[in-house]
Amino acid sequence: MKLSLLYKTEEPTAVLDKNLLYDLSLDRSVSAFCVDTKRQKFVLELLAKPLLCREDILYRQDVLKDFLADANFMLRLRDALEHLATIGGEHRRNRMQAMAVIHSGDAGHEYSNTVSLLHLAIQAIASYFNGFETTYALFEKANVSSEGLTRLRDRLAELTSPASKDFLQYILRFSDITLSDCNSIRLQVSEMAKITDCELLRVSQKTGGNTVTTGFFKRLFEKKDKTVEEDVTPQVTLSNVSDPLREAILGAAFAEVNEILTAIVRALEEEFSTLGEEMRFYQFGNAFHRGMEKMNLPVCFPEISDTTAIECTELRDVFLCATTVTPDKIVANDVHFAENVRGILIRGENNSGKTVYLRSICCAQLMAQSGLPVCAATAKVGLRRSLYTQFASGEKEFSAGNDAGRFEQEVREVVKIIDALLPGSLVILNETFQTTAYSEGAEGLYPILNYINQMGGGWILVTHLHDLFDRFSDEGIVKMQTMHGAQQYKLEKLPS
Repeated sequence: MKLSLLYKTEEPTAVLDKNLLYDLSLDRSVSAFCVDTKRQKFVLELLAKPLLCREDILYRQDVLKDFLADANFMLRLRDALEHLATIGGEHRRNRMQAMAVIHSGDAGHEYSNTVSLLHLAIQAIASYFNGFETTYALFEKANVSSEGLTRLRDRLAELTSPASKDFLQYILRFSDITLSDCNSIRLQVSEMAKITDCELLRVSQKTGGNTVTTGFFKRLFEKKDKTVEEDVTPQVTLSNVSDPLREAILGAAFAEVNEILTAIVRALEEEFSTLGEEMRFYQFGNAFHRGMEKMNLPVCFPEISDTTAIECTELRDVFLCATTVTPDKIVANDVHFAENVRGILIRGENNSGKTVYLRSICCAQLMAQSGLPVCAATAKVGLRRSLYTQFASGEKEFSAGNDAGRFEQEVREVVKIIDALLPGSLVILNETFQTTAYSEGAEGLYPILNYINQMGGGWILVTHLHDLFDRFSDEGIVKMQTMHGAQQYKLEKLPS
């Protein structure tokens, strides 16, 4: 079973337009809170896969809340989990190097080759268990309540239990076993007297000067069912067996043990390999949340609703929050995209805050579905199955001229969105079709917006195509415009 701090379920994620992160300037916003380029890349990859399962979103929110309450614990846990993630890869590299030597013909006898591989597996398992103890010690000093972290803590408690430690001690004894210690095996032979299987049964273990013979393999691996008849396979004592034959027989037995221990290493690697990388997401979330608080800007974990609505108060644009040196100058707006709203039309002069408003809504939607906090005083966000953007190449006043190439490009981009549209989608359009005549642009966009609604999706359009405001007359379309003077960059709802 693979542990994860990011996913509780195996639910699929939402579909995202490939240009959306760039259109929203989220690549630059993330870089403002991530110095590490690997962390930036990982966070952007997760933002490109917004969650569709409410349980998964709350799962992430709760883990991040635990880390916000104790940032030092987060950093120490990150270091411990990153160390655990390296052990399996290091074992594979060492094993590949050892196998290369063996296949080159420069190695020793088959027995010694097998023992060297066995020791590598033992070393990896010992490293894992040491790492488990170190990591669990961090949890003993921390106060966590999230399901993700308590799951990890409970698993580490299991792996550091007395029974697990006893198991490790049994495995470690293989490091000290020599040929002279092995004195009893069980053989299976074919009709042609060829050995087909062998199992080491008894090992002499020296304790305080006394030699004690124990059923080493049986104690370690055998879980005998009382209903099964006693195995009557012949047992052979090795006291009088020549060294070459002893090596051959024990080499086969140790090869079986090595296979088992290597499988244990692989299982532990699969279980713990991604946790260190997953911590990059929470480092970003922690830095973002604390950055907003440091600038005295409101930040909150959104409530996840069962509808497609998005309701926010004092919502601010993530990019402005991430890059401004004067946070008090950032203008906040409220968002009321209710369940019965099919679309929002926004108009206003250039550089009056339309695109910023559009971007702030889409970023809030995306970050909420990724389990992150949003730049708002309050937020209630529903789930969207897909998000698409079509942003014009620049906010320009319409001018007649050689704009045919740009218009055709926009048409192709809109066609791709329509072809990929899913019910419950949100489509963000910024000054689309404004490089043609205004009346023609409105004529072309009107049926497209209606089709999005017919497919069960919603849309937000920033436009200078005022004819669209006259074409839509029902209450399902909210019409807004930017304000002037002291209310610059604020938006107001137009009367119905």
